[in-house]
Amino acid sequence: MRKSLTILCLVLAGAATGAQTDRVDREAGGDRFSAGGTVTVSTPVTADLLAAGGNIEVDTRVGGDILAVGGNVRIKGDVDAGVLAGGGQLSLNARVKRSVA
Repeated sequence: MRKSLTILCLVLAGAATGAQTDRVDREAGGDRFSAGGTVTVSTPVTADLLAAGGNIEVDTRVGGDILAVGGNVRIKGDVDAGVLAGGGQLSLNARVKRSVA
């Protein structure tokens, strides 16, 4: 998890620099890292998903955990592990195999 958090920090730093786009996506070892104003995840994630943004929408299956922080977080795809989410508005309409916090 420490390596995942390090990569997420690098992704967030890339988004904060005002790069050419307002969204940054990276994959490493099956994990997906996404950050930006609007983050939409519609292709399946084989491992963990770490996302940060103003609006986050996950409408596909995630093979591991989800860590999501944003203004609006909507999770509509099944999760094979757990969910840790924080935000102004949270919506969960999915099957989660482990815990939700």
